[in-house]
Amino acid sequence: MRNPDHIAIAGVIHGLSWIAQFLGHGLAEGRAPALKDNFIAGAFVNVNFPSLINLVHQCLLSSLAVVLAPFFVHLEVLFYLGYRPAMRKRITNEIGKQVAKIRRQQGDQKRAADKKS
Repeated sequence: MRNPDHIAIAGVIHGLSWIAQFLGHGLAEGRAPALKDNFIAGAFVNVNFPSLINLVHQCLLSSLAVVLAPFFVHLEVLFYLGYRPAMRKRITNEIGKQVAKIRRQQGDQKRAADKKS
């Protein structure tokens, strides 16, 4: 039997997940979610062919983030509750590798800029 309240429950979970996203970014990371940057960047693009492609790309990324960000929160809650610990460990390790790679690149760029000064 279908429960007509499922849509309302899903809407509430989606809304709470968005609140958790913004709180998590603001309190834990001290910065705004990338979604905010995508909307702002898309608003200031000049309309010529390459920029139009960039605008469409930014809009698609923002749309994707609108849908996927709450699922990320949902999955984090499940992981916290013990859901698939091996998968959580694998994902955490991959994220750690990517963060280290980005930090190395940023350090290399900073050292190159310091040499030029």
